[in-house]
Amino acid sequence: MKKNLMGVAAAVLAMSMSMPAFAHEVTVKGGTNNTPEPTVEHEENLHGFNDVDKKDNATVNKAVDKNAVVGVGNNKLEGNEILTIEDLAVMLWSMEGSPVTPGKIAPAAVNASVYAKQAVKWAVAQNIISETEDPQRNATVADVKAMLAAYGLDMSEVVGSSTEATRMRALELIAAAQMREGIVVYDDWERGITHDGEDGGDIVL
Repeated sequence: MKKNLMGVAAAVLAMSMSMPAFAHEVTVKGGTNNTPEPTVEHEENLHGFNDVDKKDNATVNKAVDKNAVVGVGNNKLEGNEILTIEDLAVMLWSMEGSPVTPGKIAPAAVNASVYAKQAVKWAVAQNIISETEDPQRNATVADVKAMLAAYGLDMSEVVGSSTEATRMRALELIAAAQMREGIVVYDDWERGITHDGEDGGDIVL
């Protein structure tokens, strides 16, 4: 009996020696390394939309600075909604200051929603979309890449795909993109402004 008790005592002692000191105070976070998860700092909401996740504040704030953000009313952005061709046309049109486009209305603009008719007409005039485009169809990532590139943004690092694009995805691309050197938006050309810092030059699409 004494041998059995001594064996049990030895086993308990061995287990206690193998456990880390203060093991009862260790809290496992995320199942790895027993370290607390880092605190992530997010930008302040400067855009005014109440349905934007904190992690997306930086993107939306920057897109607002570029005048690219068009909400749906009631301080809602609905960033997870699928984007349409006309929605993106409105974003780009807004970035240009919502210019009036004179002349005959394009077939694509005839089929556009009322709020988007001027934007779609402008986008056709700028060769951003085709005049026979269906403005109300859902835009893919490839569509967004093509339209932003036609506008003059550098999309060389963006991989196009047939996946339907959300409004937030388009804003991410707009917020991160820079104008390509030597690219001139037609309305800027008329005002003598180029995006490479020089007056005059060729329009490159």
